[in-house]
Amino acid sequence: MSDAFGLVERAAAARGFDTNVVVGPDVARKFVADGYRFCVRYVSHSATEGESDISRDEARGILGAGLALMIVQHVRRSGWSPTAALGSSDGALAARHLAELGAPAQLTVWTDVEGVDPSAPAGDILTYGNAWYTAVAAAGFTPGLYVGRLPLTSAQLYRGLKFRNYWKSGIAQVDVQRRGYQMLQLPPANDLVHGIHVDHDAIQPDELGDLPTWWIGRSDLAAS
Repeated sequence: MSDAFGLVERAAAARGFDTNVVVGPDVARKFVADGYRFCVRYVSHSATEGESDISRDEARGILGAGLALMIVQHVRRSGWSPTAALGSSDGALAARHLAELGAPAQLTVWTDVEGVDPSAPAGDILTYGNAWYTAVAAAGFTPGLYVGRLPLTSAQLYRGLKFRNYWKSGIAQVDVQRRGYQMLQLPPANDLVHGIHVDHDAIQPDELGDLPTWWIGRSDLAAS
C-alpha cells in the first residue's frame, strides 16, 4: 500500500463514536473540541461502496481534523448463512476497501457478525469469523470482532475464534472469556450530536492488557 497516508499506532483509553453517516471535517473538529478522540466508520461487504460509506476524501478530512479512525464492515441483512467461503470473500472485500482508502497496515477493522439465520450452527459462525479474520490478517490489517446479538458463548468467543480484539455493543449480554473487551458501546444509542446520529464508544485495555490500533493523521493532513 504505497499510497497509504497517516500512521497507525496502538490506541489509548479514549472517548469516541461510531456512525453510518458521512463525517465532514467541520463536524469532526466539533467532536474534537468536545473531547472525542476517535471515530469508527463503515465499509461495505459489496464490491462497490454505498453513499454513506467512508471515502478516501472523508478519511483525510477526519484525520486532518484531529480524530483517530477505525473501520467496521457493515452487518449483512438478517437471516444470512455464515460459511467459510463467505467469510473469506467478506474479509477480502473489507481489506480491498481499506487499501482503496489509503489505510496503513495494521489498522484495526471490525466485523459485525449479527443477524445470522437462527438455524445456523455455532460452528458455522465460528468458521465464518475465522475465515474473515484470515483474509483481513493476510492483507496486513488487524481483525476485530463487534459482539452484538451473537449466539455464541463466552468460551466460544475466546477459544473458538482467532480474534484478539473485541468490541462490545450496547446490547451484548455475553463477555469474552479471560480476555474481555477493548471497546465498549455506551448509551444513549443513536444519539444526535453536531447534526449526525452516533453511538458513543470508549476504548479500554482488555483483561490481558491489549488495545486496538487506530489510524492517526500527520501534521500535513491538517493543512491539506
